[in-house]
Amino acid sequence: TRLLPASLLLRRLATRQLEALQRASEATRLRLQRRLRRLVAHHLTSKAITGQQHALVCISAVTGMPIAIWHDQISCIRCSLKLTQLMKDGEVERVQDLSAADLSHEGTCYRNSKHSPASAEENAMASLAEYLLVDPKTGKIRPDDEAILGDFVIADGDTRGPLRFISRQAELVGDSWKGKAQYCPDIGHFIKCISNALFTLANKNTELRGKNLLEPVRIKVLVSDILKYIREYGADYKAYVSTDKSKLDEARARCLRRIENLIHHHCGDHGGCEMGDCKYLQIEDEIVAQYTEEFGDSKSREEIIALKLMDIREKYADNSRFSGMSMSMGQNARKKVLGAIFSRITPDCIDRVCLCLSSNPCENFFSVLVKYTSGKRVYLGKKDGWEVRLNFVAASKSNNRLTDEVRADLNIKETSFVREKSTNLKLKRKAYQGAYKKSEG
Repeated sequence: TRLLPASLLLRRLATRQLEALQRASEATRLRLQRRLRRLVAHHLTSKAITGQQHALVCISAVTGMPIAIWHDQISCIRCSLKLTQLMKDGEVERVQDLSAADLSHEGTCYRNSKHSPASAEENAMASLAEYLLVDPKTGKIRPDDEAILGDFVIADGDTRGPLRFISRQAELVGDSWKGKAQYCPDIGHFIKCISNALFTLANKNTELRGKNLLEPVRIKVLVSDILKYIREYGADYKAYVSTDKSKLDEARARCLRRIENLIHHHCGDHGGCEMGDCKYLQIEDEIVAQYTEEFGDSKSREEIIALKLMDIREKYADNSRFSGMSMSMGQNARKKVLGAIFSRITPDCIDRVCLCLSSNPCENFFSVLVKYTSGKRVYLGKKDGWEVRLNFVAASKSNNRLTDEVRADLNIKETSFVREKSTNLKLKRKAYQGAYKKSEG
């Protein structure tokens, strides 16, 4: 009897689990989509793992489970050994003089790409888009129960990779699909881009940097309020997108107006604020109501506000963020800040952003991956170590009992030491979480 190496057996098990997952997720997707043929939304996240490899994971937004993994690697231990031997024998002086045929060797070559990690993402997106539609063995379009056509692609906006994914699938399907698929930016990355833009603006413009200007805490509050307004518009969008276009247009205009007035609000100009968004207007309204109740309506609202202005400002300072201190910005400075914000939030894109879709399932996938590699930047780029672990994580995401099955196939028994160590780790984690919640409370 010949025993297979543990890594090879694990890889085969993970591959079988991944294939079974793909079939199961497709069946679930087809039931949910009903009459829509071959449509599924995707979360896509790409990571440059080390200087030699790159990984892309695609997770279904319907089932929340991995669909496919694309792994690029430009290094191979056997190619390196062959090169070392050639240089040692004096057959080559410069690496540039070598061809691919010179590095041919026996056994598996782990190099499967010519793209470096820095430039691999866009090419990986296009390759994955084709793989989901075309069977690489036959070169033909997959059957309807296997092919995956992305109608919503959720990814970060760091590169043009999502657009490459959409355009490649449209190219394969034909003119009937052009313009139908949509790219939805990950809301977390989208807000982070706005935050980074404000930080960059403050660093490049001295008139925007300093006390009571674009300070880090102020930027954090600004982007938090922007996210709040976008989420509230998202609720209106879902309610009116298919029922009342006029109300949808009003909700969109209101969201953009609230974002614009946010900067003026932080500069002490509350003329365009809404009552529900502005603490200053709420305090102003409260004091006017108290005065009217005590002295009657002998004075107009404007007269009461002028009379009680100091009381309003004192109460606002006691109850507002930043103790009532506003940003000292003129109109030109405000235009620069608004320009940085509205260069990313436009009427054309806000309908997609407001869905607040997230690629967090993909981020969680890589978080689980580094658990088995002891770090994201660990160098495992000479063989198939990262690829095996990628398949293992994908399989474990679809089968909670995967490790038990692997241990059973390898005839490995779980010892009391393993159980005790696992229990201690869980108790330690709970203790940390309990201490954190207590400190927050």
